Amino acid sequence: MTATFRESILRLRSSSWFLTGLVVVVCLGFMLDIRDLFAKAWQMAQYNRYAAGYDTHVHFWGKVVDQNGYPVEGAAIVASVTTMRLVKVKGKYREYGILTTRSAADGSFKLDGAEGFALTIEQFYKDGYVLPSAYQAGTRWPGAKYHYRYKDMGTDQVIFTPSRSHPEVFTCGSSTSQSH
Repeated sequence: MTATFRESILRLRSSSWFLTGLVVVVCLGFMLDIRDLFAKAWQMAQYNRYAAGYDTHVHFWGKVVDQNGYPVEGAAIVASVTTMRLVKVKGKYREYGILTTRSAADGSFKLDGAEGFALTIEQFYKDGYVLPSAYQAGTRWPGAKYHYRYKDMGTDQVIFTPSRSHPEVFTCGSSTSQSH
């Protein structure tokens, strides 16, 4: 066996040991990552199971009228329902769900289909109408009707009781002079 041939074999053995070691390290790292992912998923499931005890099914009935009391048809309503659980939405986790609807011909609307402890009206709009400043984004103040608490979290807040027969009324003004 020549020295060059022997060195080639040794280099090949070294390379194969190196590659084997590299594969082992990558596999171990992958297995540890998977174990971490399973541990995190289990922790999240435990947390969500505990946090679900603070949630209730959220129902909300409302009505949109103009400054003269006439119903406003087609107003868009966007609300968020806050929960202590972590909800996966589009690959990310957050602590709220989004509900959207439009008002009917009589101005009425219903928000339904989420679990949580509070509902917040996030957006309220229709072309040609302006909402009072209490409902405009960024101008919320204590006492403004935009946030509805459904379950007591130990903070002595008033609990909202939704009523189909007595919906929350939202009055908006016409931004243009329209006659009905």
